[in-house]
Amino acid sequence: MRYPRGPLVHQFWEVVEIFFDSQRAFLETYDTYETKVLQYAAERGVDRRFLRLDADEVSDLLDFKKLEQLRNDKLWRLKEVAHHLFRTQDATDPFDRYVSEIFHELSILKEEQYKVSMFAREYRKADETQEYQSILDEVHEAFPRKVHNIYDLFKKAQARLEQLVSRYRQDKVTLRSVYLFGDEVFRGFYPNATEDILRLMFSDPFDGYLAIARSFIESGFREYAIEALERAMKLPPPLAGEIAAPADGGSADPGAAAGPGPESDGERREALRREAEELLRELRSAGKKKPAAAR
Repeated sequence: MRYPRGPLVHQFWEVVEIFFDSQRAFLETYDTYETKVLQYAAERGVDRRFLRLDADEVSDLLDFKKLEQLRNDKLWRLKEVAHHLFRTQDATDPFDRYVSEIFHELSILKEEQYKVSMFAREYRKADETQEYQSILDEVHEAFPRKVHNIYDLFKKAQARLEQLVSRYRQDKVTLRSVYLFGDEVFRGFYPNATEDILRLMFSDPFDGYLAIARSFIESGFREYAIEALERAMKLPPPLAGEIAAPADGGSADPGAAAGPGPESDGERREALRREAEELLRELRSAGKKKPAAAR
């Protein structure tokens, strides 16, 4: 996917989508790097810390074009939108800082890879041994440090994004996008994909499906609303104490009225279940009604 360089969309969902897309792309590079390093170490019978490779072997550890594409496309756009959403003149959110660090570190890694794949080979051809060895010594230290640091920064950024997501549970674009595209966007990062994100947003994913259904009903998307409610009805009952307050301390259900709630998670879920059943009956009944002209 080629991300646009035009006016910013200014939507949190864009940050979420590009972040996980970027992280997935980097993890492919990370896994390839780790596999090759461990393979070389095993073949030579040495600890990876003491592994020494020639220029051709080192340059093969990373794909320059993939690093360049990740930096210039996904990470560039992510950095732009993160700056807009999470940075002010006086402060910046940790997520924005992590994204900036990822961009900076990957830029350095890309240049180190180019240096060993181009300059080191030229020095070797010219029998300039000292310069050749100097580059190899540099990248043998830089590669593992940069690769693992970028990996750690992505994990820190993901943890911060998980803390931020509940702030956007009333945003229609974010809410509907989580439902419509979440299984693909979060694939490989969360075992239950969409439902795990709804749990981060609302504490109880049942609340999330209800909020999604209400949003679709407001816009006239009856079939999507029915589908969301049906998915809610299939959720297993919560365990005692399983439902906690959202990360930002807000109400689990943005539409819930003030006042004393049910005495337990089970009773609360049952109340939500009755509400969902009533909504389903209304939606299905409306779907069976024929237009007046057809009667």
